Amino acid sequence: MDHHIAIMHSRADDDVAELAFEVSDGRSQFVNSAYVGLDWFKEQAAALATFSRQMHGGLYDLKAGETGPEFAGGAFLARFHFHKPTALYISTFQQSEHVPFKRAEVAAEGRLFLRTEPGALDDFVRALGACIATRAPRPFSGAYRSMAPNQRLKLSGCGGRSKGNASLLIAAAAPRSLIAIG
Repeated sequence: MDHHIAIMHSRADDDVAELAFEVSDGRSQFVNSAYVGLDWFKEQAAALATFSRQMHGGLYDLKAGETGPEFAGGAFLARFHFHKPTALYISTFQQSEHVPFKRAEVAAEGRLFLRTEPGALDDFVRALGACIATRAPRPFSGAYRSMAPNQRLKLSGCGGRSKGNASLLIAAAAPRSLIAIG
């Protein structure tokens, strides 16, 4: 299992898009979905581009959906932190959609932690900005590795590189709806 965050566009209507988020720290994996506005990709890419120039001490929260049983879908939060100039730390929190359980509404939650090199963030920002939410459905199969081979992300073709046990930022080609940080 590799370190990554994968974001896939599942479906959209006139107002919102449903995104699927898969996070793996190499030992654990959590998959959920969340709803975002149709301009989410563009807004997040612009904000992350600004963040990527901060380098030391900067914090940015990449957020989708909302927590709580009163909201449809689930929630995703990835906190990007330049703790030191040579490392980008990413902590994620995910919450699934709430479901009835006994006499309450409950949701599965996951919290994972990743580390990567700051330079790989630029490829991710470019790919995120190139993605747009459309109404065309793209079914989510549960994990991008189970997709057809031509839709899988290849580390060598995306400019990322492995260094020890560190995570890598990986980005898909612009027309695809899948983006990953690994």
